[in-house]
Amino acid sequence: MEKTVWTVAAGGGAVLVLGALLVVGVHVLPEQAPAPLRSVSGAPRTPFLPRFEKTPEPDDFRGVTATAGDWRLQVTGVHVDGDGILTSDAGEQVRAPAGMTYHVFTLRVVNRGTEPSSFAPSAATAASVAGETFPNDPEAEQVVAAATEPLLLGPGDAADTAVVFAAPPDTRLYEIVLTLDYGAVFANLEARP
Repeated sequence: MEKTVWTVAAGGGAVLVLGALLVVGVHVLPEQAPAPLRSVSGAPRTPFLPRFEKTPEPDDFRGVTATAGDWRLQVTGVHVDGDGILTSDAGEQVRAPAGMTYHVFTLRVVNRGTEPSSFAPSAATAASVAGETFPNDPEAEQVVAAATEPLLLGPGDAADTAVVFAAPPDTRLYEIVLTLDYGAVFANLEARP
């Protein structure tokens, strides 16, 4: 499969044709056809899967940072809960779906902007080395983070929060993606094995 794609740039009222690009499709031999990847919801997914010399471990996320808009995020802790039950300091509990464990990521968020701002990831997903995706569990997040409201932080202020993913016990995550400001800003936090 081949097709030609024209790349065009517009600037200052002028349109420039930068040139034609040759796009070549993926070629797979019939006996090597990969099975389609599926997310936890069962929807087909074809992610870019990096190659790892060493499979990422949960601690490989510790210390990873990202900047998204006015926010700086750092993973300060990772915990894989073995029994599938998370308990808040107030004794509130949440249970993972059958056959799943919780992967808990503690985040330090810093408002680097010049005005007070609310931090609330409107969506978060985790990707495994097998190509599966797992959504953030908002109920488990509330139990772990002990917060039901978005964090309101002034300029230079920092706070801790968490994102929580239910996944099978043997899942190896390599990336978490947080969507902030109602889908306008993304933060990618990738393990460093």
